[in-house]
Amino acid sequence: MPRTRTLAVLAAASILLAAAPSLAQHLLVGDYAGGRIVRFAWPDGRAIDHFVASGISPLANTRTMVLGPDGLLYVASQITDSVLRYDGQTGEYLGEFVPPGFGGLEGPIGMVFTPDGDLLVSSRANDRILRFDGDTGAAMGAFVAPGSGGLDLPHKGLAFAADGSLLVSSFRNNSVLRYDGQTGAFLEVAIGSGQLGLDEPTDIALLPDGRVLVCSYASDSILAIDPEGEVFVFVAQGATPLDEPQDIELAPDGTLLVACSAGSLGVLRFDLDGNYLGQFLSGVAGGMDGNPASLLFLPEPCTADFDGDGELTIFDFLAFQNAFDAGCP
Repeated sequence: MPRTRTLAVLAAASILLAAAPSLAQHLLVGDYAGGRIVRFAWPDGRAIDHFVASGISPLANTRTMVLGPDGLLYVASQITDSVLRYDGQTGEYLGEFVPPGFGGLEGPIGMVFTPDGDLLVSSRANDRILRFDGDTGAAMGAFVAPGSGGLDLPHKGLAFAADGSLLVSSFRNNSVLRYDGQTGAFLEVAIGSGQLGLDEPTDIALLPDGRVLVCSYASDSILAIDPEGEVFVFVAQGATPLDEPQDIELAPDGTLLVACSAGSLGVLRFDLDGNYLGQFLSGVAGGMDGNPASLLFLPEPCTADFDGDGELTIFDFLAFQNAFDAGCP
């Protein structure tokens, strides 16, 4: 094909790609009381199915879901002291990644993969962060030693900050602690006990601009840490319907979704300035039992024939590249 024609085709494909709608995504919501994970369409909130149905696996009282580097779904099952693994696209149960109590795991409630692919798990009942081999699930010991830095009931807030340090919610003493992201050594108190009303911190989320958000469960608020380490109130107590925030997730459109365990509030929506935008899902949507505790956006799989017309074209190539860069499995 002549160079001029090739450039024309590339330009036309780029125009088509820019005009095409972005990849549809699905939102998974962990139903804490129901022992299930419900899948919803984004952005309309339509219930699709029970991605993980109640009773088909040992899942009980999930607080956290993460996608692994392998594209599989890892779920902390708090009551059974285990980490379960599912197919990231179908929800098929693939077995226990960390068996009950293995490596000293008691009350798993928060999880995050390290930059080198190992899995860190908050072991709530014995005040430590455990490390497991990301490929085999082999126990690698305590990454954060029991009670290090005052850690007391580590919750689901477990996140690597922009500087590589590890932030952990310390639920019982109402603080957020910072540890070395390579060694697990204690560095500092990021939010002091009860600072600005912090009361039983749960989830931690990072924003693209470097701010860190922390759900304050008992004070019905959200605090933030700016890139310079200053702490401020992001959503004030009583300013919105927010009640018992459990989990916070950045949505594809740049808004925030917050799962609330109180009443039928379900999942609420906020902008990046903390302004309330309304309810996204009720607590009983899709058959949930009124206690959504974890949120996770699941990208669509990458496919070579992106537009599904049976032919591979330059449009398919560009669309595939865009989707791959966006993180599709």
